[in-house]
Amino acid sequence: RQARIAERNRPYVPPKRKFIKPAHFVMSARDVDTAAAWLDVLSQMPPALRFIDRELKKPAPPYSSEDIPAVPDLNLEKTKSLGRVLVWCNSGVRHSPAVVMAFLIKFGGYSPLKAFTVVREARPRVNLPDHTVQSLADMADKLAAREAH
Repeated sequence: RQARIAERNRPYVPPKRKFIKPAHFVMSARDVDTAAAWLDVLSQMPPALRFIDRELKKPAPPYSSEDIPAVPDLNLEKTKSLGRVLVWCNSGVRHSPAVVMAFLIKFGGYSPLKAFTVVREARPRVNLPDHTVQSLADMADKLAAREAH
């Protein structure tokens, strides 16, 4: 009996976890809606897309429910299959959606319209300026021409 009481009164020591230090890729861009600001993003797009592709190809670490903070309606199994790359910008309506769309076009073989539809479903507030949409369409055309040869 005294052993059970001692066991109950023992302080809880959480198990040691091996935390995985996330990799980072930072793009510096002006947060303005101009063609010049978009050129800043475009100039950094190739290494950003390679980074995303490389990180998604890495094997996923084992997860448990304790590794993920409590979030209402979080489906842990679905979360595991989504990958481990977070793309974000200040407002989440221009730069980060454009980077994700460019990734889907280049590495997923999506058309610009399909990429926009997928991103818009995940982030309904997406609002891309015309020059951004045109740049993504140009990128898709160049990739298609390259594959045709």
